[in-house]
Amino acid sequence: RNIFRRFVASGQTDWNEFQKIYFRTEQQMKDDEGLDSTHPYSKLEFHVRKKRDLSKQERKVGGKAKFARVVDEDGWGWGRGSRKTARAHVKVKFGNGQFIVNQSNLQTFFSIIHYREWALKPLEVIQGLGKFDVHAYVTGSGHSAKAQAIMTALSRALVSYQPDTRPILESYIVPSFFPHNLLQTDRRQRESSTPGNEGARMAEQWKKR
Repeated sequence: RNIFRRFVASGQTDWNEFQKIYFRTEQQMKDDEGLDSTHPYSKLEFHVRKKRDLSKQERKVGGKAKFARVVDEDGWGWGRGSRKTARAHVKVKFGNGQFIVNQSNLQTFFSIIHYREWALKPLEVIQGLGKFDVHAYVTGSGHSAKAQAIMTALSRALVSYQPDTRPILESYIVPSFFPHNLLQTDRRQRESSTPGNEGARMAEQWKKR
């Protein structure tokens, strides 16, 4: 069971290649990687940690980390996002700037400008307004949470479609959701009211008589 978990965590798809790495002898590791034979990690854990540390080091130094481009058979990049009880699924690709939400136009679905600005924020950050076609399907909660869920889902869809946009979206902090960036989920929830009080913290004014 532990070997299967490490096979899944390694990200490899070929079981034979995985066995060659996992069952590599300590002397082979020492010859290939210049390791001490008494390394505290297992063989596979070392390779996974090395790959992870290298990616972090490239980001820290300022180098461009390599991320895989993930699209479906029709060339769409997909992303999911949530806010409160709202759930959004967004697909994106290059186009004429069409933005569809639940088979309706963005201006028709969100009548308040502030909500439309939230939904378009990822495209504004990467300077992609009018360059992408976006189709979104969102359910649950109110329009405010729907717009924020679309914002997160669209950011993740852009990363899947264009991995080079990831550092830009990660570095932008949304003022209304500090300290979250565009790729992080804002998990704040409304605190339920306390029994006997008007709200979660609000109580009636105390009266002496």
